[in-house]
Amino acid sequence: MYHKIFKIRRNINKSSKDAFIKFDRDLKVFGNLGCNNFFARYKLDKNILHISKVGSTMMMCQNIETEQNL
Repeated sequence: MYHKIFKIRRNINKSSKDAFIKFDRDLKVFGNLGCNNFFARYKLDKNILHISKVGSTMMMCQNIETEQNL
């Protein structure tokens, strides 16, 4: 399942690269925040999404404030 991120908490993605999050069938979640990639594990339990073992790349980005808010 792929979701493109336009806005979160009233912050609009101003990066030249689309921010997205993707959930796969192996209970892995990954995506991009406009510059850096992230990855994690997820579990859905009674309509509650649990995300754990989160990691990300740490590149220097022009719009880092926007990315941190996402």
